[in-house]
Amino acid sequence: MVPDTANMTITMDQAVQTLHKPNRATCLQCHATAGGGDGVKRGDLALAHGNTTDKAYDVHMATTGANLTCQGCHIPNEHQIPGRGSDLRPTEGATPVSCATASCHATKTGTSGHATADINKHMARVACQTCHIGTYARNAFDTAATEATEVFRDWQQPHLGTTGTYHPLMQMQNDLKPVYTFWNGTSWGYDLFDTATADPATATTP
Repeated sequence: MVPDTANMTITMDQAVQTLHKPNRATCLQCHATAGGGDGVKRGDLALAHGNTTDKAYDVHMATTGANLTCQGCHIPNEHQIPGRGSDLRPTEGATPVSCATASCHATKTGTSGHATADINKHMARVACQTCHIGTYARNAFDTAATEATEVFRDWQQPHLGTTGTYHPLMQMQNDLKPVYTFWNGTSWGYDLFDTATADPATATTP
């Protein structure tokens, strides 16, 4: 990675003299626009998280809520950022990101964490998000942009974008209810040069 000094608006000396800890905007400039646009990829991360005051949109990152930075949950260790990214997981460490950290909601996962006994019975098997995030791709009330997420991508109907590259037809939606499913705690990723093989049970190619 070589600095593009011809297109930089500051000198290299100025760049190293203005280093600072990452803030929400630092992380969001890549992670919020992954997948081809703002909020497109996941439906739970958008540029609005940078400075929204809407606690109903995100109680953790809203400036009127907990006002957390990304590192509040993805706690770095020697420049490694923990999480579940399929590409970085082998090098970024296996520490899971959990709501039940010592500094946050540690008491909620025990047998008496919630007022309802039936909820406490499920804490070992049901993710917090199952109950606490009823919809995703919600709009923040104080942004002009929409925080809709992509639900369908059709490469059979491409169009030429403003950057001179072709893009698929994208369908975007708001206020979606998650599809709940059981997960065994593992995930699979395609490695470069792997042979693509159809799954005989589903007739699809992962």
